[in-house]
Amino acid sequence: MKRHESLVPLSRDHHEALLLAQRIRKGKSVASRSDWPEDRGLQRDRLVEYFDTRLTYHFQAEEDFLFPLADHHLPPEEAITVLLRKQHGQMRNLISELRTAQGVQLENLLLRLANVLEEHIRKEERVLFQRVQKKVPEEVLQQCGKQIEKFLHSSKMTPSDE
Repeated sequence: MKRHESLVPLSRDHHEALLLAQRIRKGKSVASRSDWPEDRGLQRDRLVEYFDTRLTYHFQAEEDFLFPLADHHLPPEEAITVLLRKQHGQMRNLISELRTAQGVQLENLLLRLANVLEEHIRKEERVLFQRVQKKVPEEVLQQCGKQIEKFLHSSKMTPSDE
């Protein structure tokens, strides 16, 4: 199913985050021109910066706009936002631990975060987004997309169209 335009900004972020998870798991980037460091400490620094400057706002947009929309329009048996919110919390906790981790603990936390991040994104893309696109009225989904776009723009996550 094609991604609804209102969800495209979140899907773009998901693509970026999946690449990041892949780099963490492999310990390097598969792209020949990538500047992704092989040093785990430098990877941690990049990941923490990514979280602080991008992912935290992405989570906020989902929690403030998309999840309430899903909770309202999806039948309770189809709602997965409780799990997704829990995963956001797990990732916030892992990032917090990562900030000072060293050695084996650093390696384990990086790999745990990469796994949770990938699982989370797959769940959002394959389950939540599909259900939202099918069940939420078009005009409501459009409005949600505008709110997400405005929020991300105001948080400096997206380039200005001006």
